[in-house]
Amino acid sequence: MRQEPAAPVTRANPGMQDKRIALVTGAFTKTNLNGFEGTESVEDGSREVVRVALFGPDAPRGTFTRWNDVTIPW
Repeated sequence: MRQEPAAPVTRANPGMQDKRIALVTGAFTKTNLNGFEGTESVEDGSREVVRVALFGPDAPRGTFTRWNDVTIPW
């Protein structure tokens, strides 16, 4: 089934103006998915996800981060 792309945040789509999308990575985390060969623990891998999830209304926009608040260029 083909999905239509999401509408951009514009005046025509005012319901998205107060929404934020955060991109984070937990790095190469030791999980069953990669045979536990990752370099980071699950605890360390989830640290940045939790930190960003707890941001308030003044959260930064347009960033991609990994734990220790390191910004990844994109």
